[in-house]
Amino acid sequence: MPLAEIIVVLLLVGLGFHCFRICSDRFMLLRHAKSFTPYWWGIGGILSLVLITVAMIGALLLWLGRFH
Repeated sequence: MPLAEIIVVLLLVGLGFHCFRICSDRFMLLRHAKSFTPYWWGIGGILSLVLITVAMIGALLLWLGRFH
């Protein structure tokens, strides 16, 4: 894998982990609120996990593409 692809994958995974940490902290802080706000933070946490998963699948596909 070229260096640029490795950097992009690492940045996406790092961004996903950072967003997940922020969203999970806010969700736990606001979980007893009487509004829909905690659920927005929960949805953000789920989307950040999706970002991490897609970045890792992309890295796997880039790595497997080198064998053709």
